[in-house]
Amino acid sequence: MSVEGPVDIRGTCALVLRSEVHARVGFMKTSERAESWIDPTRMATLRYAKRARGPFSSADERVELFPSDQRWEDQRGRVGESPTTQPLDELSFIYFLRTMTLDADTIDSVVRHYDRDRNPVVVRVLGRDTIRTKAGTFATVKVEMRVKDPQRYGGEGVIRLHLSDDAFRYPVRIESTVPMLGRMVLTLDSITTPSRSIVGQQHHPTRMSGEP
Repeated sequence: MSVEGPVDIRGTCALVLRSEVHARVGFMKTSERAESWIDPTRMATLRYAKRARGPFSSADERVELFPSDQRWEDQRGRVGESPTTQPLDELSFIYFLRTMTLDADTIDSVVRHYDRDRNPVVVRVLGRDTIRTKAGTFATVKVEMRVKDPQRYGGEGVIRLHLSDDAFRYPVRIESTVPMLGRMVLTLDSITTPSRSIVGQQHHPTRMSGEP
């Protein structure tokens, strides 16, 4: 996972969020690369792209979002309505979680996904824990995110994240389900601190390793 930029998207200064996952069980393997171009001043996605490759299927997705008009359009010409002027996608949603006040035993129903039919996203704080990783030992906040995703999960998907319990909210551990491969756990390997700030804030690319 990394943050780069700024870049210009239709006259708006945007950051580029990137995530790349490779997984393998026996002869079956899968990969997924996601990119999100986001306006950090209002936390709204302007463009989203995802490329997924699995043992029996593949999918490519590219969406242009127009937050002020509350609409989106994908590479196949499909258009849709967004329920908000601050839309998010699957990847940027993780960064949005890092900005939330994560108090214990709280449940939030968040209507921020750019596709109206995939709302709400239910966010629940499960508690706190200590996680040991190659990058060090972290006090963490455990957060559960339930998402509507008929294509990938066949209905509802559950993602559990351990975010560092500090100002940075590093993704220390991510647990999810990968089609055909089952449960996958990603654990923080390293944090790279950039030499300069991006749009006034310091962002830290992270590398994670995982195992099913």
